[in-house]
Amino acid sequence: MEFSIQYPILHKLIFYILGFLFFITVAVAVSKFLSLIQAQGYLYKLISDIKNNFISPEAAYYDLEDYLNSKLWLLGLCATLGPLFGLLGTIFGIMMSFHTLAQKGTSDITEVSKGIADALLATAEGIGVSVLALTFYYLLKAKADKIKNKFKKEISNLKRV
Repeated sequence: MEFSIQYPILHKLIFYILGFLFFITVAVAVSKFLSLIQAQGYLYKLISDIKNNFISPEAAYYDLEDYLNSKLWLLGLCATLGPLFGLLGTIFGIMMSFHTLAQKGTSDITEVSKGIADALLATAEGIGVSVLALTFYYLLKAKADKIKNKFKKEISNLKRV
């Protein structure tokens, strides 16, 4: 009895996972960008609550920080998983090439090059997802930090008055 691994099916699964990670990256980035646009209103609501003694400045800062940093972990996760799944796809692509070589018994460059091309495509997709996720992560993190700094300035102005 021979154990047969379906490399093409596993390889397609890797591509679907990488596509899903790409979708998550773009969806989270757009969602977070829109929420950071709305953060200005949330910032002024918190400052108003502080002025009316509904909340302490420290508690307001932690609320703002939670609001600004929510969902950013998903971008970090996609940035980490992208190259790992790309590498797994590379391994399956190379394994498909060797499996083809073993079945055919000859070194047919056309058949072998298909597996190698798929392997390289998986690597490129994994790295692409990671680069995109990291770029969005750092851009959104910088925007969130600017909003936090603005909050700190507003609070210091309140304390002086």
